[in-house]
Amino acid sequence: MFGLLGIAILILAIFLDKNTELFMTVLGALFMIKAHSLNYNLIKPVSG
Repeated sequence: MFGLLGIAILILAIFLDKNTELFMTVLGALFMIKAHSLNYNLIKPVSG
């Protein structure tokens, strides 16, 4: 889900070609959220 959202934002960034730093910040935040949720989903079943 975050992957599709990230792709959509990346497409918007390409079309707009403005505020590149802002889009990179948003993409970075999305990747951080994705990594955090993946870690949580991986650790949760293991811990019981």
